[in-house]
Amino acid sequence: MTRFDEFKKNYEEAVEDIKQFLVHEDKEMNHLANWLYSTRHNPYGIFCNAEWASSMSSAEMFANLLSHIHHALLDDGDISFPVINGNPRIAFIHRHENNVAEYVLNKSEQRRHDNIITWLDDAFQFTQAFDENEVTQLKKHFLNDVKRFGLEFASKHYQSKPGFSNVWIEEVKDVPCLS
Repeated sequence: MTRFDEFKKNYEEAVEDIKQFLVHEDKEMNHLANWLYSTRHNPYGIFCNAEWASSMSSAEMFANLLSHIHHALLDDGDISFPVINGNPRIAFIHRHENNVAEYVLNKSEQRRHDNIITWLDDAFQFTQAFDENEVTQLKKHFLNDVKRFGLEFASKHYQSKPGFSNVWIEEVKDVPCLS
């Protein structure tokens, strides 16, 4: 067997593993696997540990991520859904661990002393909160770009982004461009 044959075999096995997670009998696992599979959000905003974001880039790594989530959700409970300063994330640590803040905060957040950490109860709450937060952030960026570059530019730039609403164009049509 050549190295390419091994690569192909590993890829095909990973795809089959992913398919099994997408139809998993546990509702929370099924929901989170399908959300991660279908989301178009930047993966670096999803996980407390940014290293997990790269798991979204290949079938083998994504299958490994789903396996890790499965183990955390159904076996040891080492998964939580912190909301850090209004931004929902996934953390592979139990929320009652002694050093949880060190783990869930990124380096710049660790330097701040005014962080607000709250907790969501499950993956269902996480995905809803994450999607809502992303739309809120997108709308803020859209409005800022309308002010900086004009409505035509901002509309073209944002219309293909997940969560964009054409209603926003009507809401900001009278906002002056500052440039």
